[in-house]
Amino acid sequence: MRVPVVISSRSIGTSTTATQLSGDRSGNATDFIVPTWCRAIPRVRGSTSITVPTAGQSVEASLRITSTDLNVGNYEVWLEPLASVLGATGMSFNGNGQNAAEYPWNMGATRRLQGGEHFQFFGQAQVANTSAARAAAVVWCDSDGPDPSIGGQWYSIATSIFNNSSNPVSTGTSAAVVTGTSFTISGQGSVTIRALYGLIAPGTIVASDSTVGWFTLTAPEIAVPLQWNVEPVNGFLGATGQVQSLISQMEGIAVAAVTPTTITNTLTLDVAPANAGKFAVAAMYQ
Repeated sequence: MRVPVVISSRSIGTSTTATQLSGDRSGNATDFIVPTWCRAIPRVRGSTSITVPTAGQSVEASLRITSTDLNVGNYEVWLEPLASVLGATGMSFNGNGQNAAEYPWNMGATRRLQGGEHFQFFGQAQVANTSAARAAAVVWCDSDGPDPSIGGQWYSIATSIFNNSSNPVSTGTSAAVVTGTSFTISGQGSVTIRALYGLIAPGTIVASDSTVGWFTLTAPEIAVPLQWNVEPVNGFLGATGQVQSLISQMEGIAVAAVTPTTITNTLTLDVAPANAGKFAVAAMYQ
């Protein structure tokens, strides 16, 4: 039996402070308690929403999971970004919908869950906003144990404020290479990088403007550079409008890395925005 269970939404405020979501769906900041019959959580999905979009501002937020009972390890993933609007009549696109922010986890693969374990789900805006966004999540609870098609437990590390207060990094306004803040996968051994994610959250958007390019991760402990395309931020026409910002996903890869490894990330812009936005990346590994 594999059942979806909701972690209900809470406002994550207008600052960049992490906010615990509602694990018991009461609307309060509460832990998620694993059902007694659950032996693994194969997947997790997050979503973001905003009631009053503000011109010139985007919502760029992460979902981070911790546990007072278990060593979760690195697990912070991107929520679907909500891109900028221009003018008094603009609307905010919710990307590809929350399905785009779905990630493997397989919590319970290292040590099978027994039910009753406490987990904390946090939403955290990476850029302060005039209007507060909301964040929510849902988990897949499995009574039979971890999903063998996923393999072992997955971990995810992001270039987030949680990992470094200088994140996220400006895209700049030139067709050039921009270096983000490096991040470290710790440990004494090896890991396999399984998926890569990136996003660009525009600032003040401009008619007939677009952002096109690619992300790259490099490290001495990784044999080859890892590259994947930015989901382009396309332009619009008129004095009022909106753009769509999407998670740039690169899944289905397998790249070995010796740990500890400090990974450099860059954004190469073929076409730069007229006004700078912010970019961030994440890597999932086993």
